[in-house]
Amino acid sequence: MMEMVSDRIWHYSILSRFLDDQLKYEDIKKLLSCLKAISSEDTMLVENIKEKMNQRILTKQDEDLAVEYAHIFIMPEGVKAYESVYRSKDQLVMQEPWEKVRAFYLNHGLKIEGEKSHPEDHASVELAFMALLVENQKTEEVQKEFFHQHILCWMPQLFKDIKNNPKADFYATVAEYGDAFLEQEKRRFDG
Repeated sequence: MMEMVSDRIWHYSILSRFLDDQLKYEDIKKLLSCLKAISSEDTMLVENIKEKMNQRILTKQDEDLAVEYAHIFIMPEGVKAYESVYRSKDQLVMQEPWEKVRAFYLNHGLKIEGEKSHPEDHASVELAFMALLVENQKTEEVQKEFFHQHILCWMPQLFKDIKNNPKADFYATVAEYGDAFLEQEKRRFDG
């Protein structure tokens, strides 16, 4: 049971880091060692992403990965990894979904202070919060509520949009990994 909890924390944390910012060669090495720490039988879930990461380590292509990240997450034609963009009528950041996710964080003891790189409804922040819920052993009910209200309702579409981006190579594999993990979590919660 503890092994499964630990694996879930790793998956959420790794996905959060993938979406947070551009990766460097050293980041990939660290994330690869994190993936190796996953002890459950999630081999199919992680094999493709581990293979893609190993390719990046062998070629040491920081610049290519930075360019791909920029095309997918920063450029106007890319995706906007914010719940508000996906769930609000006007598709703008910091709309009602942002307010609701902030309220959820506060209701469960998380207050984000100081300088932050993303608004609270960014995919990386929501995934990191879910890792925190699991790590702090919040009830299954709280985890399921956050998962359904703030992750499952939009991130599968985000991952689909990433995979459909013509510039996506490494991040298409990240999106496949994210999709597979969210589907696994959905089965776990709704089983």
